[in-house]
Amino acid sequence: MSSVSHHRIAGWIDPRRKAEDPVDLAHLKAALAARGVNGRGWRLCLDYGDAMFEPLGPIWLDPGSEACRLENAVTWLKLLQACEMDVLPPPELVASIHGWPLPRGELSSIPPIYFRTVWKAAVAAQYAGRSIEAFIQDEVRLVTLWLCEKHLLRLPDPALMKAGWQTLLARAKAALTPPRAVPPPRAAQAGACEWDPYVRRIEWGGYVFVALTSAAELEEEGEAMHHCVGSYDENCRDGVTRVYSVRERKSGMRVATCALECSIDDDGIRWEHDQTKGIRNADVPREVLVAADAVLRSYLDLPEERFGQPRHQARENLDDLEGDIPL
Repeated sequence: MSSVSHHRIAGWIDPRRKAEDPVDLAHLKAALAARGVNGRGWRLCLDYGDAMFEPLGPIWLDPGSEACRLENAVTWLKLLQACEMDVLPPPELVASIHGWPLPRGELSSIPPIYFRTVWKAAVAAQYAGRSIEAFIQDEVRLVTLWLCEKHLLRLPDPALMKAGWQTLLARAKAALTPPRAVPPPRAAQAGACEWDPYVRRIEWGGYVFVALTSAAELEEEGEAMHHCVGSYDENCRDGVTRVYSVRERKSGMRVATCALECSIDDDGIRWEHDQTKGIRNADVPREVLVAADAVLRSYLDLPEERFGQPRHQARENLDDLEGDIPL
């Protein structure tokens, strides 16, 4: 037990403590109990220590303040204790959570009854010799998307959750089969288009890039992906930026937002890949970046007269927005 470290969780509870200070386990237990961690949660914390939080990654553990880190750590402990399992879930499953389209984008929105179900299914898949990454990509993301679309994560149906993973998967596949695989944004359904997308849609590998052509679509993307791409509407109108929602081809789940940037030099109009970011500005897998390059190449193949000349003021606005999407 001496090799188990509790320094991170102790530091989140008391930011004033020094890293070299010994951890008072009795004080740590009392502090967690005061925040709703029961005996089962404490045993998990005692047995696994800081290692139980590591798979959550910087999305949840580096949100900008010790208070937020502690809130997410306690939420995670309470979720695990509610699942009534005495071991930790597969780290790959935990790491995938940041890509789930959770209500409000918060750990606290995961119902324990669903996480226990997906946890047991992931372990069963591993025992059957399946790749855990493939299981998450092909099944977990699909089922979670379906449950979120049907608002079944906010008010989970115990009978549905107890019906078994294969039942959930079959229901999700039936609901999300093409042509619903890439549903158009709300504004596109209404026929609104505020700027020319130049290239409306690109499919590459397992991904579909859907052009966002109005302020409403940008806002919707920002809400879904928890970043500020909604602020790009002026640059899109001015011809400086084009933005794409990156979806999984199979499930239609949003996985990233891709932005292309236009500039003018002595050689004429130049389009470049600005950035492609995942939910909450997370980095994306290499295959998503490769697919994004295909979108850029489609722009480079178009004749220059296809594009309107970006206005100078738009160029200045873009300079002010440099950095992450403030995604």
